[in-house]
Amino acid sequence: MRNILFISLLIALLLVNCTQNKNSTSLSKREMINIIAGSRIPHLQSKEQKNLFKKQRIKSVSVIQETVSTGEVDSVTFLRYDKEGRIKSRTTSECTTIGCLPYITYQLYVYSKGKPKQMIDYTFKKKYKWVSSYWKTTDTNKLSKFDWEDYKYHNDSVTVTSATQIWNYIKNSEGQIIYDSLFIKIANQFRTIKYIYSDSNFVLLLNSNNVRANTEYGQYNFKDKNTIVYTSNINPNKILRVEYKFNNNGLLTEINSFENKMAKMKYFIYYSYY
Repeated sequence: MRNILFISLLIALLLVNCTQNKNSTSLSKREMINIIAGSRIPHLQSKEQKNLFKKQRIKSVSVIQETVSTGEVDSVTFLRYDKEGRIKSRTTSECTTIGCLPYITYQLYVYSKGKPKQMIDYTFKKKYKWVSSYWKTTDTNKLSKFDWEDYKYHNDSVTVTSATQIWNYIKNSEGQIIYDSLFIKIANQFRTIKYIYSDSNFVLLLNSNNVRANTEYGQYNFKDKNTIVYTSNINPNKILRVEYKFNNNGLLTEINSFENKMAKMKYFIYYSYY
């Protein structure tokens, strides 16, 4: 999806123009934290984001990526939502639930009784010249189905199973994810993550895995009323920091990532409305 700077910026400009004149929405720190925590898990969507998107009448979200060192701009992800604020589909060249693949994928969410029942993974039969063609393609007859993920619910636990992987998520009484595990069947690999919340921050601990020897610790804190900062010491020589910026409508609009204080990537997020 390279060499699409003009069309990406044109679409971004059109979408940002749609964001004018929206009613301001004041989110609590806990709501903002839950939105960021939920964004880590592509299978699920936080109730806070669903409520916000329903109130703001969000129809679609597009993500534009800028590589700071080169200034290169690319369109990486496009998401559709229904009028209840639920995610309908994701078109992306980024890493997804199925891993980091060298092609664009389309993930369709199927609901039953208000909950996700299945996520179906597709690739595109045709290679398009413009990113907008990928975003507009929703006819599954024009796509190639290659995997799917089935959801099962039991009390506060959600289990998602595909041909190669099993995910398990456990929520607390407030609907926050507190435990996240992944088992890769074909490689016999696993990892587990614990989430610890407070009113003004949350911590995640990669507390066990059989892939890497080190344990990853990450913490999210507020920099100011509209900015949440994530910091993680992957190893003594590599410190990651990610800044999440919200606007006065409660919508996430920008993500900036740094490695050892050096800016690496910028993500600009644009919305369209019903």
